[in-house]
Amino acid sequence: MSQRVGRKPLSTAHVDRLCGSARAKDRLRIVLETLRGVLTIPDACQLLELSEAQFHHLRHVWLQEALELLEPRRVGRPPKQEDAAELTRHCAQLEAEVSQLRAEVRGVQVREEIARILADPVVGPGKKTADETPNPVKPR
Repeated sequence: MSQRVGRKPLSTAHVDRLCGSARAKDRLRIVLETLRGVLTIPDACQLLELSEAQFHHLRHVWLQEALELLEPRRVGRPPKQEDAAELTRHCAQLEAEVSQLRAEVRGVQVREEIARILADPVVGPGKKTADETPNPVKPR
């Protein structure tokens, strides 16, 4: 029979090295001992003061969360997420810029219209345009 090389397994003693309350560590140790077969489910339920259904739910949720932590993830730092206040501020800034640009466009359109009117030989300054026809109703 071959001998093991390396450190002796700590088993549930790993829990002692974790950060958390003593109560949470005790609960974790009990769940781990049920998985190892050292403790029965009814005994664990009695120690945890839970029904068997509650225990199975607790163990399932814990195992599911542990499994999700072990899923492969992107390496490196996660992308920076802008907070809502910064996004709101940026949106307001863009809206103000759009308003200013619309006003500038309107000003350019007005100057363009004035230049077109002044440049038209038929409709020069002091002459009536097609829109300015005399009123057909004569005052009495």
